[in-house]
Amino acid sequence: MQAYHYHTTVTKEHGILLPRLPLEPGQAVSVTIEPTPKSKTKRNFPLRGLPFAYRDPFSPAVDPDDWNMLRDDPA
Repeated sequence: MQAYHYHTTVTKEHGILLPRLPLEPGQAVSVTIEPTPKSKTKRNFPLRGLPFAYRDPFSPAVDPDDWNMLRDDPA
């Protein structure tokens, strides 16, 4: 038998919603509720969703003169 796993939150009315279940109406199911432990650190991604662009993605990351300096090093 196929098992389905959902992540959801408890509503203000102390219930849960599982929309669009891939089951037939009237089909019997077994439900197990397991609370997810709260994370100790809050993830903060302040730049998520902001637009970005690469100005010159194929240009060298380091000035070529800096590489030439290393080439002349006798070590």
